[in-house]
Amino acid sequence: MAITNPYQVSVAPLDFYDGDFAKVTKSYHGISILNNAGSEVGRISDWSYNVFTRDVFHVRELGRFSFGRYVDAVPGPSTASYSITVTRAELWGNEFELAMGETQAYEDLVDQVAPFRLVEVLYRGNSEYEQHEYVGCWWREKNIQGYTADGNAVVQVNGEIAFVNRSRLS
Repeated sequence: MAITNPYQVSVAPLDFYDGDFAKVTKSYHGISILNNAGSEVGRISDWSYNVFTRDVFHVRELGRFSFGRYVDAVPGPSTASYSITVTRAELWGNEFELAMGETQAYEDLVDQVAPFRLVEVLYRGNSEYEQHEYVGCWWREKNIQGYTADGNAVVQVNGEIAFVNRSRLS
């Protein structure tokens, strides 16, 4: 299935994952972000999440052969910020918060009065590989990148979203 833009330019999706010489390295060209209603947010140019950080406590032992040395490590609580950093190109009439399912664009982040849910879908070629759900999402930060005379004139939004839980759906 080819995707067509408003200028009738069609490009078939990449699918170099089947056959005898298929690559095995995971690549991220096929990722979609879905909002509360299951609609694609679109125009995401940067997406990363922080869930894999925790404390590990070392245990020392006072003994004849181990005096003061570590003898064990005990995993502690998560210290991850449970946050997503994201960059998106803005669209006329479909600003980031509208794409996320809000009914109007924010004047500031106090306008967000309820959490939202996101679904991240990773594709392996043309096939869905895995889905993760982020629940209890609140904007922590959302800013327009500065306007400059030497840039590409695309209005970009940088943001950070805090969430309560990330879980695998498939």
